[in-house]
Amino acid sequence: MQELIRGRGLENKTFTLDALDCNKQTTQMIIKSKNDYLITVKTNQIKLSNPLKNLAKVEEPISRYQEIDKSHGRQISAKN
Repeated sequence: MQELIRGRGLENKTFTLDALDCNKQTTQMIIKSKNDYLITVKTNQIKLSNPLKNLAKVEEPISRYQEIDKSHGRQISAKN
C-alpha cells in the first residue's frame, strides 16, 4: 500500500484498507498525501471493534446512505 501511495501524485482519493495495512505509518502517509482512507474492522478484532461500537452509539454520523433493491422477487435494504 505504501508503494502505491508514494510518488504516484494521487490526491483526493479514498483508499480502502483491511487489517494488513492498518498501521500508523500507512495511515499517516495517506493523510500527508492529501488522501483519505476507510479501514474495515471485523468483530474478531476486539481491541478495535469494541471502542468503535461504543463510539457509534454516542456520535451521529456525518451522512447516511440507504439502498433498496426490489429485484429477484424480494426486497433487500442496505443501510450505510
